Amino acid sequence: MLMELNKILILMGEAKMKSNIEGLIITLLIILFAVGQVLNS
Repeated sequence: MLMELNKILILMGEAKMKSNIEGLIITLLIILFAVGQVLNS
């Protein structure tokens, strides 16, 4: 679980560095995926 969160944080960091709409969409998708993983586990 910690490894997954670490990957998510890295991906979110990359998305924020782009700082555009595409980056925001990627970040939202990652957050939704993370929430889904937490609810499924």
